[in-house]
Amino acid sequence: MAGFYKGLKLAQVGDEVVVEYKGHLDLDYVKKLIGVHRGPFEEKIDKLEEEVREIAEALALEYPGVRIPIDQEDFVFIFISVVLSRRADYERFVLRWCMRIWKLVQENPFKLLAYDEEELRHNIGTSYQIVHAKEALNDLRKLLLDLGVSSDDVYRIGPALAEVGLAELRRLLISKCSWIGPKVADSIILTSYGDVYTPPCDVHLITVSRRLGVVPEDARPPNVTYCAKYICSKCPITDHCVRSLIVRRFKDLAAWYQTLAYLHARKYCRTYKPLCQRCPLRAVCEKNNLKSETADQVLRGRA
Repeated sequence: MAGFYKGLKLAQVGDEVVVEYKGHLDLDYVKKLIGVHRGPFEEKIDKLEEEVREIAEALALEYPGVRIPIDQEDFVFIFISVVLSRRADYERFVLRWCMRIWKLVQENPFKLLAYDEEELRHNIGTSYQIVHAKEALNDLRKLLLDLGVSSDDVYRIGPALAEVGLAELRRLLISKCSWIGPKVADSIILTSYGDVYTPPCDVHLITVSRRLGVVPEDARPPNVTYCAKYICSKCPITDHCVRSLIVRRFKDLAAWYQTLAYLHARKYCRTYKPLCQRCPLRAVCEKNNLKSETADQVLRGRA
């Protein structure tokens, strides 16, 4: 692990998490890193309306123990890794890029800005995501300057930005930073602050939510133009936005539901050729009588 607790190693062995670290370790901080600082999300399912409660119960049974971490001290490291993950496989590419970047910049991610494109290709990789990450990081530095937030202590940036308010921070990231749209901004905020009302809205979430009847078929993905101009509570198209509708229905389980929907989409509810006959949620899904959709249909809202 890089960042605030550089050298920390976490590994899940069965139902336990093994922690290795040389030096003093704040156990409360570690609990936030692995998402056990709050009670199980499953305990709140019975507070949901009946229709989505059945869906949440079925997902929780299939994917038990899912938690959401918090690591606001490493905001800038998370910022870089999430931007890198745009249209890139995390396990195959992003992890390798991050390891090379952390080795290059050591304790200060902003050192990445000193490298030109040729040096980035030589030291990290040739993919366009790496150049985009540098451009987004440069815009973040400008945003910090505009907000009067010092970039000298990289581990204080996350806590300082939280004082802006997470809804406004989301809008600022989208409007001020290159290559950051609604999904990327939500991923950064969710991973940094554990905001349970901030579900990153990708094709997996849209596909699963439409097929299960969580949102209507004509609900649209977050619109970058509106997201850059309004916070969600003030947005004029909030009644037609998949993200807003999911938050409205799942409340403080919205981000948890998004994580389960992602897992379910990867395993069964694929955009193309879903494994409906093997899906453990068939009864819930068939009750809503929704048809499969292609990725293009999902993103255009034409399903």
